[in-house]
Amino acid sequence: RGWGPFAPSETPDSVKRVAHALVSAAVLDGRIRRLHHCEGCGVLCKRKRDGSEWELPTAYAHHDDYTRPLDVRYLCGHCHRLWHDAERAA
Repeated sequence: RGWGPFAPSETPDSVKRVAHALVSAAVLDGRIRRLHHCEGCGVLCKRKRDGSEWELPTAYAHHDDYTRPLDVRYLCGHCHRLWHDAERAA
């Protein structure tokens, strides 16, 4: 049976893609509430009302563990980069 982009796979990239897609769907259907502040430093992150450009940096949904796809933290770009730099150094 064709699974399309969600074909079962063991590759890390496919697990990440599926987790990202599940979060997007959960935000759209209301199972996850998108936060507009960074859970790392507390900075407010939001778009202008007309959606044309960013007033402040966006908050990214970050997975600490891709095997728990709906368990995310919202981090600004700076905190997100710091987290990944520390993870790579460990």
